[in-house]
Amino acid sequence: MIGLGVLVQHTAFCRMDEEEGLIILQVVDDLIQAEADAEVPARRVNINKINPFVTMGNEQFQCLFRVNKNLAREIINMLAPYIYQGLTPQSVDVQTKVLVALLFYAHGSYQKITGKKYILQHQPAHC
Repeated sequence: MIGLGVLVQHTAFCRMDEEEGLIILQVVDDLIQAEADAEVPARRVNINKINPFVTMGNEQFQCLFRVNKNLAREIINMLAPYIYQGLTPQSVDVQTKVLVALLFYAHGSYQKITGKKYILQHQPAHC
């Protein structure tokens, strides 16, 4: 990808490294893909998902989402019965939906933390 060196950014409590930046990109990409899938029938399945519960340490996870892994899992389990889970393989899973929400609550906007540096999209997505 272009500009992985710019993924390192300071937050109020921690320093984001390239791995965290890639995870943010994946979470945002999943959300953008879900929006596109809602408008146009999908033709392929994105199987290269990154699971932050596996790829990140607890400290990195907490720095990014502002909650630890155990609490995030608890939140996902509590909300799962109330969140619509699509029936197609292209549907965004509940975990991704909740993590995007946590990311938003932690930073005020998923675009704010990813910024223009991370997304190769010159115009905002239209829903």
